Formats: sequence, C-alpha cells, structure tokens
Amino acid sequence: MLFLYFEDNSATTDAGALSNYVAKGISNTELFFCQLTNNYAGSNAGAVLSIAQQGINNLKINNTNFTLNKTAPTYSGGAVYILSDTTSSANNTKFNKCKYTANEAGFGGAVAYTSLKGTITSYIYQSLFTKNKADYSAAVDSYITNGTGNEFLVNCTIIENIASLGPAVETFEDGPGSSALQAANSIIWNNTTAVPAKDVYLDAPADQLINSLVGNANCAAAGSGTCSNSLYAINPLFVNPVANDYSLQPCSPAINAGIVNAATSAMDTTDLANNPRFIGTVNLGTYENGSPVVITWLGGTSSNWGTVSNWSGGVVPAVCNDAIVNSGTPFTPVVNGTFYCRKLTVNSGANVNVLTGSVLHVAGHQP
Repeated sequence: MLFLYFEDNSATTDAGALSNYVAKGISNTELFFCQLTNNYAGSNAGAVLSIAQQGINNLKINNTNFTLNKTAPTYSGGAVYILSDTTSSANNTKFNKCKYTANEAGFGGAVAYTSLKGTITSYIYQSLFTKNKADYSAAVDSYITNGTGNEFLVNCTIIENIASLGPAVETFEDGPGSSALQAANSIIWNNTTAVPAKDVYLDAPADQLINSLVGNANCAAAGSGTCSNSLYAINPLFVNPVANDYSLQPCSPAINAGIVNAATSAMDTTDLANNPRFIGTVNLGTYENGSPVVITWLGGTSSNWGTVSNWSGGVVPAVCNDAIVNSGTPFTPVVNGTFYCRKLTVNSGANVNVLTGSVLHVAGHQP
C-alpha cells in the first residue's frame, strides 16, 4: 500500500484505521509513505492492529506518519498494537523512518507489544517519537507473559512524551515468557515521567541499552537490563526542539557515539531526513547531520594557542570544534589562558603545553 491517508476513522473495538489479522497461514503486508491521523479505537490499536493467532504475520511500515491517534483510556497502542496470541504464532514487524506524534493510549502511547504466547520479533529503525501520551510507557510498551519478545529500537529519538504512571519506554516480563528488547544508538531524553529522570525501564535481564543517550541518572535506574557505552543525564543538544528540530548541534555528545552491529547495519543507508547515514561511526538518534568542524594547528605565526592565524580556517577551536595537533609545525602550541574544544587529537611526535594556571577544557559536550 502506497501513499494512503487514513484519517478520522473510528472503531468501537480494536483497530481505528487498519487491521492486519492472521488466523492461519502467512500474511505479508507493507505500507509506504502513508499518513494515519486522528483515528480512534474503543479498545486496542488507535490506528494499526497486527495480530498473529495461528500463523505468521509479516508487517513492514516505511516512511509513515502516525499523528493524533488514540485508544480508549485503559487500552494499548495509541498508534500501533502488535499481538502474538498462540504458541504457533509469529508476529514479525519492521518500522523504518516513521514519525509518531501526539498519539495516546493507556499503555504504549505510540507502540505496544503483547506476547501472550508465540513470538514477536520487531525492528523500529530511525523513527521519531514525540509528544505521545500514556499512563504507562508513553512511547513504547512491551508486555510479555507466556511468549517471547525480541524487539529492537535502533537509532530512534524519543523525546517529550508524557507518562503519568511510568516511563517513556518500558518492558514488563510477567510469567514464564521472555523479553529481550535492545535499544541501540537511540536518544531517550526529556520525557515527562512518573519517576523524574526515568526515561527508560527494562524489566528483564536480557534487555539491553547499547550506545544510547538517556535521561536516567545511571544504568541501575534503567531497571534489570544490561547497559554498555551509554550516556546518562547529558543534554543531547538538539538544534531547536521548541520548533521540533531534533537534528544535532555540531557539539552534541550524540555525534559519532553510535555502534555498527548486526542490528544497526541492517537499517537504511540514509537517516530520517535522507542524509547519508554511515559516514564513519554513526550518530545516536534519527539524524546523521551535525558533524563537528575539525580545526588543525598550523603554528605558522607563534606558539600561542589563542592566535587565529595559527589555526586552519583562521578560527581558534571552541566548544563545538575538534582540534588536531600534528608534528612538524613551525611552533608547538602553548595554552596561555582558558580555552575549549570538543575533542583533541595530538598525533605522534606532537605536543601541547599548558602553562601553570591555564586550562584547556576537552569534553564531548558543552560544560
């Protein structure tokens, strides 16, 4: 299905706009460049319902916007609800470059997963979640009872969502089922939650937070899951979040902070704005722009770090710039005063001298 609009639809039970139900056999459904706006469900799935009962349900949604979709207060999946219902069922979903804005539900303001039995395998790539609302799990909710859930959030930005009783992203493992959610290269930040600075909560030991930036104070605050190479309670420095511009400033700590692994390498080679994605190491979040300006020491005038003519481009490095010092320049740089740079590379054979009482601040983000 291409270039379709689902708007102002209403259902007394599930699926405000579209139901993708498999009782037996295999279903393959794809949506590209669609708009689902202001749809309502009296129970689950404000816009899209995907159910696998005794078969295999393969659903792909690309470059699609979900806006102002809603369920009745105690139900799940303001935009999308994914259910695996029996032991012989498998629900496989892939979402790529989607925007979820101002959707609302009781659980999972944007997306909710439930595995009663069977298996759910879901990938959400390069998607933006903002201003969604729920009691629990303002953006993404995963509830696993007797089944298996394997969900991946890859290079997503999840910001300014509102949960009255829980976090923005949550997994809950209840019963003998198993949850394994992996959030990689994602920014989960500045969401209004029941527990301050608790943007994500991972209930199961197999859940993972990898190379992501979250508002949580530390890994322990993110629940029972494991964490690696993530940033906590650090401002990602978006360009203009007030104007809904969630691209990154050149000095953002999210730039080049991502990892390329089996999950991330499978996503598109362009970001949400269709900028090239794999330029060396990837950024966190949905946007790849915002690469820092690199300034190289020339040392042709003097040894003074603060002299503009000693630097390429005639600019002294500042907090958003990466500075490189090579060997073999006429003068070796001397720091006399207080200066900043985002990253400092001193190559083999080169030196930087910092005088007593002077400071060179080197950091991945603005102080």
